[in-house]
Amino acid sequence: MSWIRCGTCDGYQNTDDGEEWKYLEFTKEYICHYCLDMGEEKWKAYCSKARIDRLFDCSEMDNPLNDLKPNIKAMFMAWYPTNMDIVYEFYNQSLYLKTNGRREHYSSQMIVHKIRWDSALNSDFDQYKLNQNIGSALGRVIMKLDLRLKGMFRVKSHLSESGNAIE
Repeated sequence: MSWIRCGTCDGYQNTDDGEEWKYLEFTKEYICHYCLDMGEEKWKAYCSKARIDRLFDCSEMDNPLNDLKPNIKAMFMAWYPTNMDIVYEFYNQSLYLKTNGRREHYSSQMIVHKIRWDSALNSDFDQYKLNQNIGSALGRVIMKLDLRLKGMFRVKSHLSESGNAIE
């Protein structure tokens, strides 16, 4: 008997019970029938808080925020759990831009400013704060979550070789 984990919702499945899960080649993960049936809302499971939390449980080398200034990293860690709607919107906009855009690289700040613009016109995000320092962290996290977005945003280290912040 062996178990597999769903790459989107983190549910576990016994491989002996006959239920078929789909293997997604581009993410190298299995997806359960529930997540496959989510349709348009599937991206919310793919970019879930649990998946983001797992990014920070890994070694420091694999942490997508390891080259940010400590204050920006701390700000993002405190911000994202209560602002997942903005994380979902950033992810959704990133996928749309990657699929329909005409360039290889984009600025994470461009998407942050688009979300700010949309929130001024649409009251859905009025209750949320979106600091511009969050954009660099969001870009790093989203690129780590979805291999299709790898390299979409140019990343500039905020730390020197010694691990000290660059002023």
